[in-house]
Amino acid sequence: MKVAVSALQPGDVIRTNPDDGYWGCAIVLDRFSLSPMLPKSEACHIATTGLVMRSFYELADVDTSELKPLLFEQHYQPTRDSPLYVKTVTCIEKYALLGKHQVDVIGTIDPLQIYGGPLSTTFGDFPGGFPLRMKIDRYLGNEAVIAWRRKYDKEAWDATVAASNATYFDREEERLQKNRETRKARTKKKDT
Repeated sequence: MKVAVSALQPGDVIRTNPDDGYWGCAIVLDRFSLSPMLPKSEACHIATTGLVMRSFYELADVDTSELKPLLFEQHYQPTRDSPLYVKTVTCIEKYALLGKHQVDVIGTIDPLQIYGGPLSTTFGDFPGGFPLRMKIDRYLGNEAVIAWRRKYDKEAWDATVAASNATYFDREEERLQKNRETRKARTKKKDT
């Protein structure tokens, strides 16, 4: 059932579709006010689970006792020649409940079944301090698809990442070269 994001409640199970041919599952863990000064500034913590299906599914198709927040490996390589840095994060994020768009809620479960740890409503890097995203978009659950593809579609995923990285590093080198030329031209202009 399509539900406006502003109506999400703790325990709502969201069927995600972050990429064509992949469906995932996210759970609303709580709901809170972002600021006492702004009474309509509601937000919630949403956990992206590791569930990935290759076809449309219903909650009855899922063993909900197996649903937990995904532990996701973030990969980062700042330059073409630098090593790959890996950081594991728990896929729980704060989302502002703004906008008129809708999400696909397929049922409700006890959110404590999913995650019983701390959930802070303040900002910071500490236990229970999860990142804030401004809005829920179609890419909710994308981390689960990436983790699934790294495991079950490794060759194709690695090729996709390599092509994307090559494009990024080529564009970045062009940008840096243009900046170097601009600085050089400014220096020459000052010297004359």
